Amino acid sequence: AQRLYARMAEWAEGAPSGNAWDFYCGIGVVGFYLAGKYQHVYGVDSEPRNIELGRLNAQRNRLDNVTFHQGRAEDVLADKRFWLQEAKPEVIVVDPPRSGLHQKVVTSLLAARPKQLVYVSCNAQALARDLQPLLTSYPRYRIAHASAFDLFPHTNHLEVLTLLERA
Repeated sequence: AQRLYARMAEWAEGAPSGNAWDFYCGIGVVGFYLAGKYQHVYGVDSEPRNIELGRLNAQRNRLDNVTFHQGRAEDVLADKRFWLQEAKPEVIVVDPPRSGLHQKVVTSLLAARPKQLVYVSCNAQALARDLQPLLTSYPRYRIAHASAFDLFPHTNHLEVLTLLERA
């Protein structure tokens, strides 16, 4: 897992004045890896306990540029005022459940137009389905890198880390 997070942070082109989003953030590990590269990181998760633990972890690690929002990704993304004004993203990281991204999330990701999208997937079929509109719609993204990580040895499960860049 540490290698996956390190690779993701390496791929994400940090901008000192830019914002990063971390959807399906859990307790904030991805956001913490990005905190040193971006002016601000916004973590979003639907589980209140994850948000509580993320805030506690950020406080204990003195990461004052990481903010957590509780809510479903599709609902948070529906608030265009948030991401068009306050928190326009340079990069968006998504690590959705096995079912993949909600269609409203895909549509909103395209509308947010980040320079980069980083997709962490535990389900290659959902990843392939979700990539289709990102690779063929406007703005069009291209796959810049993809790597597989075996986080569950002796099983047939792999995590796939994919970096998409706006074409």
